[in-house]
Amino acid sequence: MTAFQSQELNSDLQINAEQSLVAPETLFDSEVENQCVQNSQTLFDSELENQRVETHKEQKSAEKSTYRSLLSTKNLLPVFVYINFAFNLSLFILFAFLGLGVWGIARRPVPTLVQLNDGGSVQVAPVDPLMREPKAVKRFVAQTASLLFNWSNQISVTDEEGEKLSRDPGRPVGQARITTPAWEASFALSADYRQSFLEKLSRLIPPGVWSGNTQVVLEVSHLSEPIQLEPGTWQVSQISNLLVYRNLQATGQIIPFNKTFTVKAIDTPDLLLAEVTTPLQRTVNRIRQAHLEITHIEDYEND
Repeated sequence: MTAFQSQELNSDLQINAEQSLVAPETLFDSEVENQCVQNSQTLFDSELENQRVETHKEQKSAEKSTYRSLLSTKNLLPVFVYINFAFNLSLFILFAFLGLGVWGIARRPVPTLVQLNDGGSVQVAPVDPLMREPKAVKRFVAQTASLLFNWSNQISVTDEEGEKLSRDPGRPVGQARITTPAWEASFALSADYRQSFLEKLSRLIPPGVWSGNTQVVLEVSHLSEPIQLEPGTWQVSQISNLLVYRNLQATGQIIPFNKTFTVKAIDTPDLLLAEVTTPLQRTVNRIRQAHLEITHIEDYEND
């Protein structure tokens, strides 16, 4: 071996020895660095997990506080909103059912058969509440006028022995009297017109009626067809005479008595429980059962 080769070999050995001395330190530093990185990562993960746990706790706490605030007296508006919504929803459902019920009733056929108290049946038809047949208006006027303007001191009464005539004491009107049938028929007049008419009627009845020496009979020669003034209101004209019989005379005094009646349709409920009503209530119901009333009586003017 030459001196040059021996020198190169020694140089290599020296380099290897230096490398062998430096390598353990470098390896140790690398391991420490890796350990530090792992520790840092673990610490970061732990902090992240803690942060997540804290965030979850804060959300739960916020939900609880929100729920408590809804129920607190300081913030009842949302509660009222919910209650109002539930109430309106219930009303909507209720009205929906009512609407279906009304729709079902509207589709039913209108009943046209009415059974009477005596067991018979009649056909009827729906009409306007203010509509009356002309025959019904004329019959009402004729019956009322007959009771108002036929005067005598006798009335028909019914007792255990049957129907018989009895002396009529009359009904007082101020300082005078009117016959009982006329007083009963006066309930066919409107309330605001009845009193003034009775006062005039009491002055027309002759005093001899109460002693039985005089009797007055209404003789109707013509009753016009009802003339409609407006819906539910008519005028009926009557051409008639008052026949005054005194002291049982065969011929009586004739007094022209032409009148115009103004009639109005009314809605008067019937008295259904006749056994618990008074005689006066039954009389009023009988007189007004036509559901008509006279609002004015005036002298007839022939145009």
